[in-house]
Amino acid sequence: MIRTEARWSEFWIQLISNLDPPPPEPEVDFTREVVVAVAMGAQPSTGFTTRVGSIRVVGTSLSIAFTEVSPGANCTVQHVITRPVDVVRVSAADVPQSAFSLSQQTTICP
Repeated sequence: MIRTEARWSEFWIQLISNLDPPPPEPEVDFTREVVVAVAMGAQPSTGFTTRVGSIRVVGTSLSIAFTEVSPGANCTVQHVITRPVDVVRVSAADVPQSAFSLSQQTTICP
């Protein structure tokens, strides 16, 4: 959960560090919004993805469900380091807590 402009700027710089030219930082109104980011970290090949599935308010908590997908044994992949990430902006700045729920899937390739 990213709740401040300073943290968002730090995250954005890390996120786009390998892009040339770098895209401009999207504006976020942190008085009304938060940024949710899920990342898998460094992975050994293509074929890995992560995505935010659902976000809902449950009491005083923002419940975030996300999925990580890995390539199956028979999948054709390129052996390069990837860093899958999904970033979404949510209108829920006044919800003080967050809870993440992970599901994992493996892609089945013939």
